[in-house]
This record gives sequence, structure tokens and C-alpha cells, in this order.
Amino acid sequence: MSIEQFETIKEKKFMRAKELAKHLGIGLSTLWLWNKQGKFTSIKVSEKVTLFNVADVEKALFGEVK
Repeated sequence: MSIEQFETIKEKKFMRAKELAKHLGIGLSTLWLWNKQGKFTSIKVSEKVTLFNVADVEKALFGEVK
């Protein structure tokens, strides 16, 4: 991971899939399905770690987040 990517992650609020699914009140399989369908994107940090930008996901699902 480059310094620029690390700084971006540090500035934003990110969650892993399980934590985000719980935050949204949906199943983990639903989260991965919506990601696969392109409703929002994820960031693959390593082979076993994928992060989601919470604000981007909420904006994609619910519209503008205040």
C-alpha cells in the first residue's frame, strides 16, 4: 500500500464487511451481493482484508449523508 492510499484511508471512516453489515442491519451475504452488483465499491487492502468507505456506501444506498 502506498503512502497516498494510507493517508486516504486514515482520513476516511472505513469498515470491514462484517462490521458494515451489522452497522447497516443487513446480512453479510447481502453486502457482498450489492458490492458484486456494483452498488458501491470496496478497497482490497490485502489478500484477506477488504474495506468499505462507510460514507460512500451510505450515500449509494440512502442518498446524501449529512
